[in-house]
Amino acid sequence: MKLLAQRFVSVTALLCIYTLMALQNFSLLTLAQEPAPFEISLTPQAEYAVSGQPFTYTVAITNVSQQPLKDIVVRARTPEGSVFVESYFINPKWFVGGVQRGQTGEIIWVTREPVAPGEAMTFDLVVNVLPELAGQQLINDGYSLATIDNNQPLASGPPVKTQVLISTPTPLPTVELTDTPVPTATFSPTPLLHATPSIATSTPILIVAFTPTSQVSNPVIDTSTTTSQSTTSGTSSLNIFVIIGISGLLLLIIGLVWFWKYR
Repeated sequence: MKLLAQRFVSVTALLCIYTLMALQNFSLLTLAQEPAPFEISLTPQAEYAVSGQPFTYTVAITNVSQQPLKDIVVRARTPEGSVFVESYFINPKWFVGGVQRGQTGEIIWVTREPVAPGEAMTFDLVVNVLPELAGQQLINDGYSLATIDNNQPLASGPPVKTQVLISTPTPLPTVELTDTPVPTATFSPTPLLHATPSIATSTPILIVAFTPTSQVSNPVIDTSTTTSQSTTSGTSSLNIFVIIGISGLLLLIIGLVWFWKYR
């Protein structure tokens, strides 16, 4: 009977231990599945960086929880191959510290005031890309968000890679295509040319000049022949009258001479 009681106590103790371990694992699993209260992102200003020139990142955070959170620290490390230049932010409840200008290290933005649910904030981090990084990649993977009293980050993001160029590329000219209608050739018919007679008044003979035409619609009569014929007829009639007059005059003279000689 005593042995049975001892076994019962041992089994009960083991069951309690297993139950406590199961409850502890369940609570840890539940906490691990809870979403992070903050979101953080890092966005480069362009798709490429230029060696020897400044390059800007924008760090954005958002409180995605349902309650305000305070004592927040945002960290961003200068990427390898760059040095810190400056930082921009406009919210007065945040303070900046960390690495100095021209050095490599971590820049920190801190606030003691609560960050309301849904509240967002952005910070600009400007670094200078070193010339020896030309042709390589600028990799920024050192940004996160945590609380002041806890070094465990509440949010972090994936690495951001940016190609580094030797110089700024010259953009190619863009050609805008417009729907311009194709010009169509229009042909106007050439008017037909007609012969236009021009009469020269300096001579009695009619002279007709013709302008060359591609088509003659009316027959043209050559009036030069008619003019020559009429002129010849007039000259012949004048000669006949002169001969008749001279002959009559001679006959008259002969008659008068004969009359005075033989009367």
